Amino acid sequence: MNPKHLPQNNSPGGSARGSPVAPEELPLTVRDAAVYLGVSVQTVYLWVERRRIPHLRVMGRNIRFLKSDLEPFRAMFKQPAADCVNKVVFPPVLLACEPGFVEQEKL
Repeated sequence: MNPKHLPQNNSPGGSARGSPVAPEELPLTVRDAAVYLGVSVQTVYLWVERRRIPHLRVMGRNIRFLKSDLEPFRAMFKQPAADCVNKVVFPPVLLACEPGFVEQEKL
């Protein structure tokens, strides 16, 4: 029995409403966003708290990201460097190869 009023899923990879959803259109989790941006999960949470990164709140506390929103955000931090090869700078952190870097004492 197949009632007409119930949603049909006739396409592979499609949603319950019948419209296919490409994997790149699905929202990313905090962990996925951290991997995509090349930073730690804690850094992503900090950016969300400080409202520095575009994000979505789903069902109250769940945080999700659209890859299309993260692409320009990630591109803002890619800068060519003369003394470091292929580095990505995320302000306000200084890398060891930059002038002004001071190594903190380990406890």
